[in-house]
Amino acid sequence: MKKGIIALPVAGLLYLGGGLLRGAYVLPTPTTATAFAQWATRPLCTIGYAVLICAAVCSIFGYFALASRLASSLSSTAAVLSIVGVAFLVALFGSTITMLPALGQAALDGNASALAIAEHSLSNTTLRVIGGMISLNIFGHLLFAVSMWRTDGMPKVAAPLFVLAPIGMCMPFVYPIELTGFVLYLVSTIMIARAVSVSESR
Repeated sequence: MKKGIIALPVAGLLYLGGGLLRGAYVLPTPTTATAFAQWATRPLCTIGYAVLICAAVCSIFGYFALASRLASSLSSTAAVLSIVGVAFLVALFGSTITMLPALGQAALDGNASALAIAEHSLSNTTLRVIGGMISLNIFGHLLFAVSMWRTDGMPKVAAPLFVLAPIGMCMPFVYPIELTGFVLYLVSTIMIARAVSVSESR
């Protein structure tokens, strides 16, 4: 289990690296059509999303390991909610990898419908679904934080950071806040993994 918990800080490092590689998200609007197309066709954007997928997969293993370490009965529910939310992100990022470059190239080639498709993908209904699934992950982190407070040997200061992390991470349209979320995730999970390692070595 000591090895399993390492998946969380590894995920944090990959989240931060993927976010930096992808760069700031460019909204597809008529006024940002060229900027969106250029961003969407950048190889680093695709690589960034691939790294984000790897981060999400790593976090799933980390959630399992963390849940088995915490004494609270809430930890199992926390793991389920967190994993369901992250699994949705894996699917979302996977579709984004194939969709974005194609739409960006079509927009650069002068296809006006490409931008309309990109805009439609961010409709209110889509954003509500995404927001709902991400909320599951946030609530899972909240339950994990409560469980950490109830478990001896866990870093109490990491609990609020672990809750704030996904809140920031789900704001790609405000890049500095998203990056802050990635940093909070990395810092909090390093603290958690270190505490678990110290506890299990005794």
